Formats: sequence, structure tokens, C-alpha cells
Amino acid sequence: MTRSLMHLPLVLGCAAMALLGTMRTPAVWADDLVLPPDAEPYGYSLTDMAAATAAFNAGVRSPKTLPPTPFQILYTPTHGPQLPFQVSQGTTFYLPLLFIDDSPPIVGDFPNVNNQEKVESYCFSQNEIGIVYAEIMIDGVPTLLGEDYAVGVTTPPLPDGGGRHYIPVAAFLSPMSKGHHTVTFRFLATGKALAPFFPNGIWEFEATYDINVL
Repeated sequence: MTRSLMHLPLVLGCAAMALLGTMRTPAVWADDLVLPPDAEPYGYSLTDMAAATAAFNAGVRSPKTLPPTPFQILYTPTHGPQLPFQVSQGTTFYLPLLFIDDSPPIVGDFPNVNNQEKVESYCFSQNEIGIVYAEIMIDGVPTLLGEDYAVGVTTPPLPDGGGRHYIPVAAFLSPMSKGHHTVTFRFLATGKALAPFFPNGIWEFEATYDINVL
């Protein structure tokens, strides 16, 4: 484990089919359940939400530490069991699949977060993090995320080690109908920069959230 890569239940300085090297692949949307990367629900962009949630994701995640936003943020608590999310109809969701910051030790050649092209290359190039796929499945309907779901922001010092630059791969999800739903996400990364931090240089994760819309 490191402090410069992190995914929701993992502490790694922070948790696509094949996107190899720097090949660009667009997202495939499943019935508009996953919003396109340039969507701005309630006036929030993915970059805005990255800034709003960086300290939360890099710190202690609990209902008490959730930042105030118009969304239900889907997350795994740092401590305690994963509980179902109870939301009202019309609720829009924000789901970070994985996130990376520059708290030491830094993984690979951390990019200038103001350069979108470099942020995408850092996440998806096999010379760096090397995301092979990042997928969201809502009630069994899959959506693959493309490179433009990766964004970067500058932040105050982060609680996982003082880094000031944060990159999530995340998406907004549309409101769901009344009843029970499942949201599963999974990703696989195999880039060269992962070799010192993961067995065989493979970073892989999957989780499922239960959602009850009242």
C-alpha cells in the first residue's frame, strides 16, 4: 500500500474492453444511466466535483464527513460496513471509480493537472497508471468509461499525505426509478508505474453498492 494512489476502500495515496497504451476509446452509454463526461447536473462539472470531494476521498469517508453537494456520493466507508444508500426519487449520483494524488510516494510521472491531455495520458497510458478498462454496471447494464472521465484539480493539502493535486476517474449517474438498484464498478490497470506498489504491477478492484430509491 502507498499513499500516492488511492481507491475508496484502499489507501494508496488516494479506489476500461481494452484501452491499451494511449489509444482513445469513447464511453459507451447505457440508456443514459451514466451521464457523458461533459454533463453538468446542477451546474457541477466532473472537475467541480473532483475539487469538492478530494479531501473526503483522500481522508476518512463516513456520512459525517460527506461534503455538501446536490448529489448522493457513492463511496465505501473507511471504517465499518458498507450500508445501502437510501435516497429520494430524483436524486443524481456521483461515483468515483478510482483516484490518485501526489502525496508521497508519488506513482510514476505525476502530470500537470491543468493539462487535460496529460491527465488522460497519465491515467490510461501503459507507461504510467495504464487503465485497461473502467466500467460501471447499473442493474446489469454496463457502461465503459473513456479517457475524458479523468480530470485533475489543485487542492489544499490532502489528509493522506499532504499532496495538493488530485485526479479521479468518476462519473455522474442519472436519477433512478423507485425501488432497489445495484451499481457495480470495476477497473483494471496494468501500467509500468504500478510495478513498485502492486503484485505483478496489477491494480484491480470491484465493488457493488445497493441503492434504495424511496
